[in-house]
Amino acid sequence: MEPVICRNLLEASEKEQIKDLSKNIRFDLPEKILQFGTGGFLRGFADYLVDKANKQQVFNGRIAVVKSTPGQPAHFAEQDNLYTINIKDRNRDEFVLSGSISRVLSAADQWDQILRIARDPSLQLILSNTTEAGLQYADEKIRPGEVPISFPAKMTAVLYERFKNLGGTPNSGLVILPCELVVNNGTVLREMILKLAAQNELDPAFMPWLTEHNYFCNTIVDRIIPGKPDPVRQNETFSRLGYTDRLLIECESYLLWAIEGNARVKEVLEFAKIDDRVIITNDIEPYREQKLRLLNGTHTLFVPLAHLCGHETIYQAVNDPLLARFMRQLMQLEIAPTLEGISPDPSAYAKEVFGRFQNPHIVHKLINIMFQQSTKMQLRNAATIQRYFKLRGSAPRHIAFGFAAYLYVMKNTAQLAVEDDMAEWFQDLWANNPPKTVVEQALKKLALTHDAEQTEQLADMVLPFLEELLHKPGQTVLESFLNTTTATP
Repeated sequence: MEPVICRNLLEASEKEQIKDLSKNIRFDLPEKILQFGTGGFLRGFADYLVDKANKQQVFNGRIAVVKSTPGQPAHFAEQDNLYTINIKDRNRDEFVLSGSISRVLSAADQWDQILRIARDPSLQLILSNTTEAGLQYADEKIRPGEVPISFPAKMTAVLYERFKNLGGTPNSGLVILPCELVVNNGTVLREMILKLAAQNELDPAFMPWLTEHNYFCNTIVDRIIPGKPDPVRQNETFSRLGYTDRLLIECESYLLWAIEGNARVKEVLEFAKIDDRVIITNDIEPYREQKLRLLNGTHTLFVPLAHLCGHETIYQAVNDPLLARFMRQLMQLEIAPTLEGISPDPSAYAKEVFGRFQNPHIVHKLINIMFQQSTKMQLRNAATIQRYFKLRGSAPRHIAFGFAAYLYVMKNTAQLAVEDDMAEWFQDLWANNPPKTVVEQALKKLALTHDAEQTEQLADMVLPFLEELLHKPGQTVLESFLNTTTATP
């Protein structure tokens, strides 16, 4: 077995590849970023960009990462927070050894150290990726010395600590970049923090400081980062690298980070200078809609069906001729037309997305994409459905079929071990009602349509598909569906 990557190994190794990968990594840089989330996405996205900039001596700052659950993440400590990113697509297979993370702190066990970072004048930026479910408001008391429960409350406590200790000066304000896939994520987070501040009767001067000297940027993030490969491929990679890395992640080459910000934001985000895929602009709406509807929305509507057809990964699914045909039709016939005049070229972007899904090196498991599927269904697809009704005057057929597959999957979430805040609600719904009621109640609960008439039309289209899926194999129902579809992009 190869030795574990760590600082001592970098300093002692005579292997050229390890020397080359570790070139220009610096461990003496100040902590300029506080990040909420230890997951692979931020490590392969924002943290990758920070590492890239640091190696070019541009940003010169490291990241302190907050882990929301108790206990120290052993692999981070064991590896001195070093980790490897394998960037792979059809024409690229590149390794990057990232030294951007300085330490990982448990919010439950090391809250005092997190507040100490909040007081540090070197801090410039806060990053987060707590998923759509994490960016939710909850009434909560913020008390000195106690660890807040929700992410918005933790953010409130961190910012209030900074305000109190640095005097509320203009220069003490931060740039805050939420990376959750929530519309206007920066604005949403700011409003939650202001509400918590008011309800907790914090210093009245805190709120003007929040709004005038802190920059809550709305963002769009776009890179497929499925996480670590399976054990066999991990071991093959470790042999190639010459070391073991339990934090190894894989990702595609494509990257886009659109950030809504002004001159001050550009000044702080120095790492944007080294990669033109980071776009700081006064209007990110075209990027947001394009990515949210065509990439994320397609994921949410497609994955349950792919699962019912017996596949485990996106790559397997898009190499199934029937599912590939369904996905292309879903994007080109129903989603892309609703974005005309909103995003630059939705049809071209849809083709690009399909090509990215065909990346043979990205093992993106369907079960992982189905995490908090119900929250995603509403956020990603409600606007598309309503726009389609307005554009065509009828319910979208492919979306209805994808929604039927989702309802079928939600009938059996306990067997799949899928985390979904509505799983229990769906289990009760399915246990006590016929499919017709399930469809109607689910559409109302998720608020996917504009009015009762649209709900009724969509329910009438979903129900026959659901009843077929309940009695026939998914592949059989899909083939029948496609055979009755006239247009084939």
